[in-house]
Amino acid sequence: MKHMSKLLSGWSVWLMIGGTLVACQDNSPSLQAMQVYEGPRFEAENIETLYSDSAQLRMRMEAPLQQEFQSGDQDFPRGIYIEFFSPEGEKTSTLRADSAHMEKATSLYKAYGNVIVINLEKHETLKTEELFWNQREDKIYTDKFVRIETPKEILLGEGLVTNQRFSPYKIQKLRGTIAVPDEE
Repeated sequence: MKHMSKLLSGWSVWLMIGGTLVACQDNSPSLQAMQVYEGPRFEAENIETLYSDSAQLRMRMEAPLQQEFQSGDQDFPRGIYIEFFSPEGEKTSTLRADSAHMEKATSLYKAYGNVIVINLEKHETLKTEELFWNQREDKIYTDKFVRIETPKEILLGEGLVTNQRFSPYKIQKLRGTIAVPDEE
């Protein structure tokens, strides 16, 4: 009887240890299988942002939705509107697009979808599907099809390089020029 009691007691200990080990197993997904969230850190609606340099307004930006990511990059998935100002504070040009992306590390903006840039001083309009703006270098460029409407002509081509005032500009591959008749 003593022997049987020791045997049952030994088995009881082993059953308790085994039960504890099974109960303590990690049934949750492993850390390796978990995905890191890469979506926006925050979102803001109906934003207006003013950029200045030496207390002078350089740019005003509006967007229905701004998303900022961990890297500091920003998306404007519902469109963007930007006004550029001269050192004297005069509005010189505007940019509008269906959506945009800003890469913080390089200060590079990419506007895409019905991109329209207007030079208010010269009454000229640029239309394209994609446009890059390097804020640090004051350079706007694209390698896509461009249409520039001036008071005297319409220029068609591929690729363009200009500054944020949209003056002067250079079309990389001019494809055609259409004269605009004078209005009388």
